[in-house]
Amino acid sequence: MKKEDVHLYDWKRILIGEAPWSFMLEVFIRTIIIYIFLIIAMRIMGKRMSAQLSIFELAIVVMLGAIISIPMQVPDYGLLVGIFILIIAVFLHRLINIISLKNPFFEKLTQGESSTILKNGELQLGEMKKVSLSRENLFANLRSKNVQHLGQISRIYLEPTGNISIFKFKDIHPGLSIMPDSDIDLKGHSNISSNYFACISCGRVEQGKIFSNQKCINCGSKQWTEAIQ
Repeated sequence: MKKEDVHLYDWKRILIGEAPWSFMLEVFIRTIIIYIFLIIAMRIMGKRMSAQLSIFELAIVVMLGAIISIPMQVPDYGLLVGIFILIIAVFLHRLINIISLKNPFFEKLTQGESSTILKNGELQLGEMKKVSLSRENLFANLRSKNVQHLGQISRIYLEPTGNISIFKFKDIHPGLSIMPDSDIDLKGHSNISSNYFACISCGRVEQGKIFSNQKCINCGSKQWTEAIQ
């Protein structure tokens, strides 16, 4: 488009570009056709596509969005090209799933695997750094599941879908509180254990007196707080 063709109050160009008004009806028809084929494609790909997605499945969804956008809106492109690309994407998705079922290594490569981010009430800081999961993000997830401190939890797994799986102890142990520091009233009513101290960094609990500058043997931090029973 040339500079002299651009006019500030050219509402037709602003609203629908260079296409005629009749193209709006064509867009309506194109959208319905692409929508039907997209629903069919999602059904063929399986129920996983409507659940929490892995990285591979998220990439497929983003690609599907890119595939369907141009055929719906651009008059210079026919629908068959978009539908053909959609069929190719569905075929690749099904092929990768079939290979993944037969090859565990390929499945881990494309789908990812679970990460253990807590063991016996202690955060696995190295694993959390590897998966880029912050303590506050994790604590917010735990609070939403009615967890008050790390001593309640035996294992936490970060699944390939991004979900967090929690396994609790049958008998609760002293642990690091995950309540917000700003909620002074709630922290004041917590059942504090004066004989147990928790590392603020990783949640490791030590029994007995903690000396000044004592390092946590798990993460090397020197910051401690009274554990919650």
